[in-house]
Amino acid sequence: MYSYHGTTYGAISISGVISPKVRAKIHPLPNVHFLPYPDTYRCPFDMEPEECGEYYLGLVEEYFSRVVNGETFATLLIEPIQGDAGILIPSRNFMEELYKLTRKYGIVFVDEEVQPGLCRTGKMFAIEHFGIEPDLVIVGKAVGGGMPVSAVIGRKEIMDAADPPTFLLTFSGHALSAVVAIAAVRYAIRKNLAERARKLGEYAMKRLNEMKDKYEIVGDVRGLGLLIGVDIVKSKKTKEPDRNTTLKIIWRCWEKGLLMMSFGKYGSVLRIALPLTIELEELDKGLDIIEDSIKDVMAGRVSDSIVEFLRPW
Repeated sequence: MYSYHGTTYGAISISGVISPKVRAKIHPLPNVHFLPYPDTYRCPFDMEPEECGEYYLGLVEEYFSRVVNGETFATLLIEPIQGDAGILIPSRNFMEELYKLTRKYGIVFVDEEVQPGLCRTGKMFAIEHFGIEPDLVIVGKAVGGGMPVSAVIGRKEIMDAADPPTFLLTFSGHALSAVVAIAAVRYAIRKNLAERARKLGEYAMKRLNEMKDKYEIVGDVRGLGLLIGVDIVKSKKTKEPDRNTTLKIIWRCWEKGLLMMSFGKYGSVLRIALPLTIELEELDKGLDIIEDSIKDVMAGRVSDSIVEFLRPW
């Protein structure tokens, strides 16, 4: 529902996070349907994650049976962790049963790993946390080590289904980007960056959860490895998102030398996506700045006037 896959024509057409106003201007591709994605923090009726997964799966099943026949879908494109929606992590049972639905209806299961892929979540690919083998995997960004490169990995019968020159592009397969991508993947494997991200992520989550226990405005901390979201709220009881406070925290972090961004359905989630090579001392310094900034905002040391200059994603 709040997916994000990019800003080229095809990618923006299938990105649910794009507002209706923008979508009306781009005339997106037809026959694209957006399905609900579990938000286990704000699940209806305060359900536990597993119950929440069952609830959302039921919505998908109903859509396939009552709105659009499941057998008419060619592909299901999903982020195993919804980044721009606010680091939403679905329950394992939701992902497992959703995958079974794609097998039932003959739908190609496409795993979009541009944000969480290549070791960031503590595994090479985030989908591994759910024990699923997708039909296609989309990778980019991290796999290029800073160079512009993307790739699609998939089953042979799918990859070979389109004859050349179906995918002929002027800049496809750029030699330098390809060499860098190979080097980046080899480095990630050699240095075991997935395990490093897992350990550092556990440390960061521990410190952030301590902040959650201390400060009323920190409603939820969620993440895998070094992909973490901090949900800023007006009250832990109501879970009402607080966009303005989030923006003020970001502003104070910037003043203290730390660049932050806010994401999520309500623009109220601090997204922490750290370099996989970050040192513990640097991580601690960044977390100290986040906590100090939270304190400053709660103490009224950041003016409300800065909100008009900032925009959440």
